[in-house]
Amino acid sequence: MLSRKYPMTIRQIVLFSFLAWFSFNTGQAQISIYLQAEAEDPKLQAINQALKLSISNQLHQPSEVKVYDDTDQIDLPTQILQMDKVQLLNVRRTTGFDGLIGVATIDPSLDDDLLTIQLDLVDFSAGQIVFSHQLEGTFGADLLSQVEAKVSSFLQTLVHYYDAKLSIISDPIGAEVWVDGRNLGQTPTGNLTIAANQQLNLAIKKKGYLTYNRVIEVQSGQYTLIHALLYDRITDQLLKQQRHLDSMNFSLGSQFYAYDLGKIGLKTQPAFLVRYLSKFDRWQIGVDLSSANWEGIQQFDTVLGTATGQSNIDFQLTRFSLLGQYNLLERINQFDLYTGLQVGLANTLFDYQRRPTGESTLTETSAVNPVVGFELGGRFYFGYQFKLESYAGAELGGKATYYQKVANYWGASTYQPQIISLNRLYFGAMLTYSFWPKHREIEAKK
Repeated sequence: MLSRKYPMTIRQIVLFSFLAWFSFNTGQAQISIYLQAEAEDPKLQAINQALKLSISNQLHQPSEVKVYDDTDQIDLPTQILQMDKVQLLNVRRTTGFDGLIGVATIDPSLDDDLLTIQLDLVDFSAGQIVFSHQLEGTFGADLLSQVEAKVSSFLQTLVHYYDAKLSIISDPIGAEVWVDGRNLGQTPTGNLTIAANQQLNLAIKKKGYLTYNRVIEVQSGQYTLIHALLYDRITDQLLKQQRHLDSMNFSLGSQFYAYDLGKIGLKTQPAFLVRYLSKFDRWQIGVDLSSANWEGIQQFDTVLGTATGQSNIDFQLTRFSLLGQYNLLERINQFDLYTGLQVGLANTLFDYQRRPTGESTLTETSAVNPVVGFELGGRFYFGYQFKLESYAGAELGGKATYYQKVANYWGASTYQPQIISLNRLYFGAMLTYSFWPKHREIEAKK
């Protein structure tokens, strides 16, 4: 098929080669393919045109492919299938064509139901003949699918010649590579295939620090190596990110505890609260001191019957905690929404008989428990110095033991130990005064 092209002069080769090369390099397409179709028998022209149209449609699907055929009046050298690698590479250099697809419909055998197609796939860029064989079968979907599968594989090979390749190494290694918000792994990356001829945002991050950020563009067929030195950039960011004290915040308020104290019952009582927080950007750290004193009644048995006696019981809780908070949402001089954690100690004191008796050793007991809690709240600003804060939280406080008075017969009291959980829910409100250092006060007033 390809060996039967008409001879041409050197001048024609040079002229048509320039035309093809110019079209290839003016940005009309990245890949140039010459499609040649012919039929041995005029009766097969219709089938041949159908094959050509099918292949042409397939080639036009990738936007970077430009297809030429005999209607473009471009001739190629003769005897292409007999050329060696050097000669095929020279065709690529002189004409600009990356590949050639030749399809010929051959006169069928005695069995008119069978059709023979000669398919030639030549890769000028690699200097090789990829496929040159006959396909035989009944003309229809099965035969066309065989041709399309061969052409598709050939086309993918040509397209990848023009992939943009990017490789990134860094000191130190193990930095994350992000291209247009997509994580492509860690350094060293090896060869990465990226979109060619486009501006891409490249970011390199090491342990959360954005150490390298720029816009890159790699042309098709190019290989780009980036060596990122990250030590100085990390050091600079560490120096810039040193946190400075924004404000000192003093709070007073009330808090409501909700406890299930077993046989004493469910109690919700107010507590007094003092809190101090130092603000560093969105972070706040400080201390919290609160105290609550509850009074209840416990019933016990007497000579008059079951649960006919009553006595007072006092429960006092004093709590000291270290706080850490982070502002999830922050609008300067308007409002904050924060979440926080706290750890500390809680001292509980039970006193369940006010009048001194000979059994005073049993009338008072105390415990010190570690506590840890979670808190969520919001602050609403009044100017830049005063804030009203509301919050709610939950706390794990361990367990405590107290002695329940169960009976009193002729002045002799009987007590039984009870274990209760000090886990609690709480909510409250407080008023905060903010003191700003001089260098921050001007910014706060804006």
